[in-house]
Amino acid sequence: MITFKKLSVRITLVISFFALLVAGVGSAVSYTDTLRQERNKAYARIMELAKTVEKSAQIAAYLDNQEIADDVIGGLMNNEVVAGVLLKSQSGWRSTNDHKPLNDALGEAPLALDLDSPFSPGEKVGVLQIFPKHDVIERNAKLIARNQALLLSSYTLIVALIIMLAIQQIFVRTIKTVASTLNRIDPSGTKRLHCPLSHRKDEIGHLIADINFLLDISHFRIHSERELREQLEKLEQRFRLLFENASVGICVLNEHGDVILHNPVCREVLRLDPAPEGPARVEQFFKDARQINRIVFDTLTAGELTNGEFELATTDDLDGPRWAQCLFSKARVNETSEFQGSAFVQMIVIDITERKIEELQTRFKAERDPLTKLFNRNGLETRLNLMRDLALQEACGFAIFLMDLDNFKPINDNYGHEAGDTVLIAVAERLLACFRANDILVRLGGDEFLAALICKPAINQADLSRIAQKTIRLLLQDIPLNRGRNANIGVSIGICASGPEHAHLSIAQLIDHADKAMYQVKLAGKNDFCISVPSPMRRDQLTS
Repeated sequence: MITFKKLSVRITLVISFFALLVAGVGSAVSYTDTLRQERNKAYARIMELAKTVEKSAQIAAYLDNQEIADDVIGGLMNNEVVAGVLLKSQSGWRSTNDHKPLNDALGEAPLALDLDSPFSPGEKVGVLQIFPKHDVIERNAKLIARNQALLLSSYTLIVALIIMLAIQQIFVRTIKTVASTLNRIDPSGTKRLHCPLSHRKDEIGHLIADINFLLDISHFRIHSERELREQLEKLEQRFRLLFENASVGICVLNEHGDVILHNPVCREVLRLDPAPEGPARVEQFFKDARQINRIVFDTLTAGELTNGEFELATTDDLDGPRWAQCLFSKARVNETSEFQGSAFVQMIVIDITERKIEELQTRFKAERDPLTKLFNRNGLETRLNLMRDLALQEACGFAIFLMDLDNFKPINDNYGHEAGDTVLIAVAERLLACFRANDILVRLGGDEFLAALICKPAINQADLSRIAQKTIRLLLQDIPLNRGRNANIGVSIGICASGPEHAHLSIAQLIDHADKAMYQVKLAGKNDFCISVPSPMRRDQLTS
């Protein structure tokens, strides 16, 4: 099937078109010109014939001699292009080829040759008229013109055919060979195009040289890219080895806080879904999601490192609290990277649950009474100061309960220290039932306890009295001991109630007020409470 996309077909069509155009136009011009020339040649030959018999015709016209005239006319009539001849003299004598007068039926005007006297040049003695056969002349002229046009067209077409064959042989076939060979050449190999000797210095030779030059460049680039790819693969393997086997969790977050990349340790610490339906949000893995979102935002905007310990979100009711130490840093993106214009956060995650539990246990042991699990004296003043500062900031009241058990020493003396420990544990449990979870409960030592609480919106002695009465009521209840025995104790409570107007007093002074109030209870008969409200700050103290 012939396709017009082929160069050989298009060249053939173009040459054929112009060859036919040239042949057609040239043949038409040649036909017209040859026809005109052949007509003129025919008439010129007739006049030449007339010239050959001019002497005889002059004598015949001078002598009015019919016999000579017949010879002249007969000689002319032997030519196929002569239709008739008329010889006239000045005397009126005439002679024709058939001895009859000629008329216009013979055709157009005849060719005339004036006859001079053979003895007196310049003296006209007659005229020789020749009537051409115009149809024969026209037919012969057309035949010659047609043959000439056909010959010219044949020459043109033959030249066009030779040109097409030369182009096919010299150009198209060479191009096909080059294209076919180039199609089989592997750019990564060393094989190159061969330039024929006949094309070493022409355009095809230059084309082949340029193609070989491009193949050399491609060969160099392919090998360079292959070496670079191998180096990148090695680097990627090393990075993957470091990334996958790192002892810490590593993950990358996008600007929306989505986890887009993580290693196995990070997946284990954060408990990521190995096959999530979509990107996981980093805040869902932490207990304080708002804090994590703020840190990610600050890291992206300020670009500063943020390091901290964060409690992780629990995914199971049976799962205990977990902690992780996280380092947030803004990732630097290379200007030539495909991620140019994007912002990322690198997060390094270390599971510190065991360490945190040990710290909490150590702190618990340091801050808590081993028997009652209440706070001990260690850090008491610091905790009380923090609670009091919070109360002052909110303009609320602050109260300290100082409690001393009554009739506790006989239990130790009569039933032993084990029974005393049982009583202290029971007292701690009942105190926890009397006070709120955010209140401070401390075992000061022996049978002394302290409680601190914030009173909102201000000190209300009625509320403090209800708490004290409930405490006394619960502690007066029997405490079961071993062997079916019960312990009966009481409690003396001294309460120091303070407000913002007592900001000048220290914690030690407030405890001292509570201690004095408790002492008043002891003097009054025990199992009761007393509320002490310190004097407010004097005006001169306010202005000093």
